[in-house]
Parts: sequence; C-alpha cells; structure tokens
Amino acid sequence: MPKKAAKQHRLKPVPPIIQNAQHAVGPTPSSAPAPPVRPSRAAALFLISSALLSAQVPPITPRVGVGVTQKNLTLAEALEMALQNNFDIEIERTNVATAATAIRAAQGVFDPDLQFLPGYTTGDTPAGSVLQGANGRLSQNTLEQDFHYRQQLPWNGAQAGVDFVN
Repeated sequence: MPKKAAKQHRLKPVPPIIQNAQHAVGPTPSSAPAPPVRPSRAAALFLISSALLSAQVPPITPRVGVGVTQKNLTLAEALEMALQNNFDIEIERTNVATAATAIRAAQGVFDPDLQFLPGYTTGDTPAGSVLQGANGRLSQNTLEQDFHYRQQLPWNGAQAGVDFVN
C-alpha cells in the first residue's frame, strides 16, 4: 500500500496585538519568542498629534466680580462678614420669630371675651277696652343692655364669667 503523504499544515501568522498579549502572559512551552512590534506610521502620527493637542492650554478668562485689589481682614472682621452674609443664620432668626409668634397666638385662648349687647324693642298689643290703652292698643318700648364677660383659666380648662342681663 502506498504511503499517504503527510499534509503539512501551515499556521497563520499571529497578529501583533496577540503577540504582545503572549509576551505579557509569558511564552507557552511550544511558542518561540516573537519579534518586537514596531508602531506603524499612523500610530506614530496619532501619538504625536495627541501630544501636541494636549499641550495646548486654553486662555485664562478673567473672573467676574473679582478685582485685582486684595483686602486684608482680621479674624473678627472675617467672622462678622460671614455672619452678615450667611442666609442660613437669617433663616433661623426668622424661625425663632415665627415660633415666638406661634406661642403668642396659642396664648390667645386666655384672652378675655367681653360682650355688650344693646337692644331696643317696640310692640303694640291690641287692647280689649279703652282703659287698657289709647286708640285700642297698648304700646310698649323696651331698652335692653346686656353685658357678658368670660375668661378662660389655665387650670384644667376652667372658665369664669360674669353676666348682666337687663
């Protein structure tokens, strides 16, 4: 029987990136050291242009509201300026004033209640005889003046009051 010729397999060349990865990991027992990789002209051009672009610094723009002059402050002056310009402190001052007003409003339940109720009534009642009223009717005019004073007491919801009804 004739011998079959052994096929020789040719391996495709390994791309440079994979070669570099093999060097980073280390050579395998069956691999030979790869030749060093040379950067292409495009890669060199890219590196040079990126270096030039990163070297360019934008111009410095002047800060708005900041002058050239400096003012030297003492610690007391700096603290005073900080306290005057701190809006959180101003908010807390208004919170204290609001709480004081709320306390005063809650105490309003103990304010006295004074009432004056004036009244005037007139009435005509038909009379059965001329002796009971002129022209057969009895006229009445009444003037009323009522006073009421009430006070809520701070002890267990107690209330005191004085009434004058006329």
